Amino acid sequence: MATLRQSLVVLTGCGHAGAANIVRHAMRLTGVDRLHGLIGGLHLSGPAFEPVIAPTVDALTGLDPALIMPGHCSGWRAQHTLAAALPGALATTQLRHLRHARRRVIPKWCTESSSRR
Repeated sequence: MATLRQSLVVLTGCGHAGAANIVRHAMRLTGVDRLHGLIGGLHLSGPAFEPVIAPTVDALTGLDPALIMPGHCSGWRAQHTLAAALPGALATTQLRHLRHARRRVIPKWCTESSSRR
């Protein structure tokens, strides 16, 4: 977790404790009450976690982050639900999908032609 102009950027591994719980805990630890970004696994993949997607997205939407980059265990249903709830905030961590992410999160080397690498 890091602070950015008095807002948090929270990094998760696989988010077993729940993404919203992790963010709230980071806020309590730091005393910072604004979430700038959440990056990492949200642990919402698979049928067992589908019932948790809506409340998690609701909680994260209430925190109004500028950036969410769901990782390996977030699941496509959760990513699509987040994209609908937070348009413009969702970016991908998968290189093959970077062209669909917001321009400001695409590294320069991803946009250069392969002949220049």
